[in-house]
Amino acid sequence: MDRAAKIYVAGHRGMVGSAIVRALLAAGHTDVVTRTSAELDLRDGAATRAFLAAEQPATVVMAAARVGGIKANSSEPYDFLHDNRASIARRARRSSLSTRATSVQPRSSSCSVTRARPCAT
Repeated sequence: MDRAAKIYVAGHRGMVGSAIVRALLAAGHTDVVTRTSAELDLRDGAATRAFLAAEQPATVVMAAARVGGIKANSSEPYDFLHDNRASIARRARRSSLSTRATSVQPRSSSCSVTRARPCAT
């Protein structure tokens, strides 16, 4: 990958996204673009398209997600799934492909918690 090419990393404040940004900068990439969720709501298709059209990144790295911890995930599982997969990922991917991005890289981590079970002794 060209180290001067513009790379947009969505989710740069999270565990995965921040590691990606550190790795890109350590590898000598000079044009890494980030936006906080307050600056760009990836659930807003029009705002996402406008941002990507203006920035024209060569690569889009999708590490953004709605997070909230174990309790929030278990009490609102549909909302998290919808925001993370159906809304954020789909809109960003479609918007990226409608611009000149030559690469869209989805990245994520997951956490799953099972209900407590007695331990065998």
